[in-house]
Amino acid sequence: MERRWSHRQEFESEVMLSYKGVGLLRGQTKNISYTGAFVETGMVSVPANSYLDLVFTQNTAERPETVRISAYVVHSSGAGVGVLFNEYDDGARRFLENIMLS
Repeated sequence: MERRWSHRQEFESEVMLSYKGVGLLRGQTKNISYTGAFVETGMVSVPANSYLDLVFTQNTAERPETVRISAYVVHSSGAGVGVLFNEYDDGARRFLENIMLS
């Protein structure tokens, strides 16, 4: 049964995961929505019920811009983690809107 609150859009992008106690981990998003995402983490396991930050870098016309979104790991598998976004600022909201409306 599908339990998501909003539609997920296919979206492949490099992302850094800032995970307390480990530091920065490199990941690859597979899909994203206004409320969460699935991130492939390779050989690194992040347990369910953990909190972390997703850090995206987007290239703008002026300079690269960092977007940080706090998230909660809902499920974890050998393939990666499903996260639910906790909170994000207006810049992150615009970042998500650009993805979802493209």
